[in-house]
Amino acid sequence: MTRTILDWMQTRRLSASLAVTLLLLAVSAASTSAQTQISFQNSTQSVSLQATSGTSMNIGLGTGSLCASPGFVGSNCTLSGGAVFDDLGSYSFTTNTNGGTFTATNSGGTVFGINTPAGATSLFNFTGADGDNLMGSVNWVDVANGSANPHFDGILNITSVTGDAAFKSAFSTSTATFDLILSSLSCSPAPLNGTGTINGGCNLENLFNNNFSSVASAQVSSGQMAQTPEPASLLLFGSGLLACGAFIRRRRSTSVSVASA
Repeated sequence: MTRTILDWMQTRRLSASLAVTLLLLAVSAASTSAQTQISFQNSTQSVSLQATSGTSMNIGLGTGSLCASPGFVGSNCTLSGGAVFDDLGSYSFTTNTNGGTFTATNSGGTVFGINTPAGATSLFNFTGADGDNLMGSVNWVDVANGSANPHFDGILNITSVTGDAAFKSAFSTSTATFDLILSSLSCSPAPLNGTGTINGGCNLENLFNNNFSSVASAQVSSGQMAQTPEPASLLLFGSGLLACGAFIRRRRSTSVSVASA
């Protein structure tokens, strides 16, 4: 009977301690993942896509000198629009292809990895109405989701961040990630196969199933940018998990020792 009561008391202590530990871990995880974001709005210019083979397509990042079909080679291609942090501002991606062409390759599935031509540069700028400013160089990673509303993923290498304390804190790391979601693609002409229009209409997959003459284009409809979590925050979360595991093992060892006494 004594052991039963003791076991019950130890179980309650274990449950309470474990609950507190899990709560601390949840707070740690929330602080790691919760990021203040720049929210993108509609762009003034369009992104353009054209398949060149069964696995590759050209990408035009905005409008400018030959940024879109038929050249996809240009300088100072601009993709810009409104953006919100605490207040309304504006963003811009300015790209110089340096005589090359941005391409995306499909290795299977619905993710197309973006290939940057040698010497190409792509710069990002955000300016808030209250004077907040974020600048950096862009690494375009992939075009994802083979639907009529694909999105572009990338990494910003931050070179400058100025403004109030909240803004500088939101982008205090060396990198940030972004995701640009496009509005419904429009194809000209409509993707065709040997018997007529392809079922499903204008999407990334169908661009590869026609005679490679169609060009798809769409404006940015929304998106977000947030700083990359610091390694220290991830280490804190991992340490919490290890501490939780060690605590459970110690409690189990104590319970076994008492039971065998």
